[in-house]
Amino acid sequence: MRGVLRALSRAATRVAVLLAPPGSAALLLLAVSAGFYGELLVLYPKAFRRRYAAEMRQDFSELVREGLHDGGTTESVRVLAQAFWEPVLTALKERSTQLAD
Repeated sequence: MRGVLRALSRAATRVAVLLAPPGSAALLLLAVSAGFYGELLVLYPKAFRRRYAAEMRQDFSELVREGLHDGGTTESVRVLAQAFWEPVLTALKERSTQLAD
């Protein structure tokens, strides 16, 4: 399953790159970052991913779009930095909770 998700993520990124009009760096940033974020979700326990992955991907995409809309590149970089650290920290917390149970 993980291999399928990884392949879909890569394919979506390629499609976004091919379909993006020239000078559409924002769309490219969104596609690439969404693919990378999807890969980070593997850090979460499997049961947690099954339950929340779709919602987390949706929330991530909305945050990046809002960052691009509200503050351009500077705000989107801040949003991306925060969004990429959050799954790492939360996954560690989830796994430690799971081990304690």
